[in-house]
Amino acid sequence: MKAQEEAKKEAELEAKEEKAKRIAREKARAKQHEIRAQYKLARTYYKNKKYQEAIEEFEKVLALNPEHRRAHWYIARSQRKIVRAEERARIEAEKREEAEEHFRAGKSKYLLGDLEGAIDELRTTLKLDPVHQRAGQLLTIILQEEKK
Repeated sequence: MKAQEEAKKEAELEAKEEKAKRIAREKARAKQHEIRAQYKLARTYYKNKKYQEAIEEFEKVLALNPEHRRAHWYIARSQRKIVRAEERARIEAEKREEAEEHFRAGKSKYLLGDLEGAIDELRTTLKLDPVHQRAGQLLTIILQEEKK
């Protein structure tokens, strides 16, 4: 009888152990699924050049799996792309400001009657900012005046 009770207890323990293992496997699969889904979302942001959003999502991947090498790689890559974009934007802003300075100089020279100086300044403006409408318009006016 005692042997039967011990066997029953042993069987119950094995059943509980199997159930715990099954639950652990299910949790591990669910976590892996969550990591893959989060990683896929992060990659979508990255591919769409939404680098800050991508970083935030890759960090969520790392919260789930700190050893996820690709997430680390994409975070570093996204950070570099953000820095480069900021640098390009800064350079473009500087070029626009320089173009605007040349435009103002060209306009001043035009108003003072220095057509050649105005033309040079306006051409420089358009080299720096090819879509600077006011420079293009004023240059057209000056060149038409020169023909007269």
